[in-house]
Amino acid sequence: MRYAGALCQVMVLAAGLAPEWVTGAGVVVKSMPTLYGSLSYSVRRLDPQTVRFEIGSGNKARMILRPPLTTPLVSVTIDGRASTSFDGDSVTIDPGPAEVICSTDGGA
Repeated sequence: MRYAGALCQVMVLAAGLAPEWVTGAGVVVKSMPTLYGSLSYSVRRLDPQTVRFEIGSGNKARMILRPPLTTPLVSVTIDGRASTSFDGDSVTIDPGPAEVICSTDGGA
């Protein structure tokens, strides 16, 4: 799922995806046309507390990722580096390709 904010050049990715949809191969979007360029991304579950986004190039908007996890985010890495650009429900990233790992504590 994807929607765009026309005035602020932001796209929201994965909002509304059910957690069970990202198991196995997960969800893959390839070359979807948007107001901000072509969007390609995938999201899949690595384990019960972790999902991985792979964002392709071609998009020129900032992105808000809404990972389909059932408990609040506690850590995020972007391209292998810890990030603080997140809250309990979402991660904000700049345009461009990226690998984003989103983790929760699993409700412990």
